[in-house]
Amino acid sequence: MIDAPSLPDFCAEMQRLAGVIGARPELLPDYGAHDRGGLRVELEGGAFLLTYSEKGVTDVLARSADADAVMEQVFVQITERMAVEDRSSEAPVMEPQNFSTPSIGEVRATAMQLQNDSGLIQLRLMAQLNAEWGCRQAERNAARALEIQHFFNESCP
Repeated sequence: MIDAPSLPDFCAEMQRLAGVIGARPELLPDYGAHDRGGLRVELEGGAFLLTYSEKGVTDVLARSADADAVMEQVFVQITERMAVEDRSSEAPVMEPQNFSTPSIGEVRATAMQLQNDSGLIQLRLMAQLNAEWGCRQAERNAARALEIQHFFNESCP
């Protein structure tokens, strides 16, 4: 993808890939002088750095001299948000008379369905960008589904 560590080249490629999947500009990480919190990509000591900042706390999401590895993590973040937004737009509107406390089985089923639905959207987007990214996203989706199952098995035997 990118031969030499150059932040402008990295960001140009990031914007090109975002266009391939129709990602809105506000979903992309900030870089350079822009810093509005949220996702940010920088070049630090010859390595690309992807961070997420909120309320003064910054988490490092990826750090590598391998631009492709960091680019993949950029798009894991972007496509996850796109998938959640796409899934949310399809959610039914609840009427006030329908509010009730769901059973743990209903919560478990809903969590698994949401993971499945958003995971499939994210997988499609990642595979559209890069077949290898798609394969790794399928692995992440399977691991996340197991985490959800484990959570409910541990919390509610």
